[in-house]
Amino acid sequence: MPLIKVDDPSRPVEIAFDMEGPAFETGIPIHTMLSGFSEVQGILDATYLVLSGRQRMTREERSKFFLSAKQIGRNSFHSEIDILFAVGQVALPFMETLGPAGIWEFTKQSYEFLKLVLEAVKSGDQPQYSFSGSDNSVLTVNTGTINNTFNGPVFQIAQTSLPHYQGLDKLIEENSVRHVSIGRRERPEIKHGIETKGLFDLPTKVDDKPVSISCEIFDFNKFDNAGRLSVFDGQEVPQGEYRFAVIGDQDVVHFIEAMLRTQVTVTCLRETAIDPFNWNRVMRLQVINLRR
Repeated sequence: MPLIKVDDPSRPVEIAFDMEGPAFETGIPIHTMLSGFSEVQGILDATYLVLSGRQRMTREERSKFFLSAKQIGRNSFHSEIDILFAVGQVALPFMETLGPAGIWEFTKQSYEFLKLVLEAVKSGDQPQYSFSGSDNSVLTVNTGTINNTFNGPVFQIAQTSLPHYQGLDKLIEENSVRHVSIGRRERPEIKHGIETKGLFDLPTKVDDKPVSISCEIFDFNKFDNAGRLSVFDGQEVPQGEYRFAVIGDQDVVHFIEAMLRTQVTVTCLRETAIDPFNWNRVMRLQVINLRR
């Protein structure tokens, strides 16, 4: 894939956001419309934050970068969206080379990158990455058969935007929303639908060998037999916070009481995701037993 070159990065950009399916035959379900808008905003925010070197979208950042919906159509949901920067904004470090057009170009390439690496992972191939050029500006991806070249920031943009593509994927249902698209009205660059549903899901596997870890349980739902815990450093599960589920018919009282303690020991099975960015990322712990 050729590297991005934007001749006029500050030029205005208008994109179309469409959702099609039975959900829109008698009107526009507000919750579906708002969920779709939220994920589109999140996808473009991810590009903005990476390119601007920001960690999160604060109120100040939102005043600098935002989307504006010009109209909303019926039958199939349709909206024209402008990608906007605040007038007179000069503080962004990339404004000399990037503007609305640059944001959109990096977003499109990040989508193509995500499709490439996720399709490789689902085929059993782990993508291999290498960076070159000044400031690691060129990313080369090998999926086992061919090298593909992308702009360096695309790697981090893809990581950051993946949850929002997963959010769009959740909207796709045969009896509700069958297709979503973002981009040019006639030939949208970002397309997802029934035929590709599940592309953005990360497959998981459960380890055969149990491990024992010291942790603190800080959340537990007795109806779901699930909660969240914090793993301490230097163990077989990396330090951090994880969701967990209780296996079998264990007494939930023990887990509720455990939240009163600062440290407990659990024996569990690791459920790891086949993640294109982190090959064996622990997604959840399946708890076999608890010791206080």
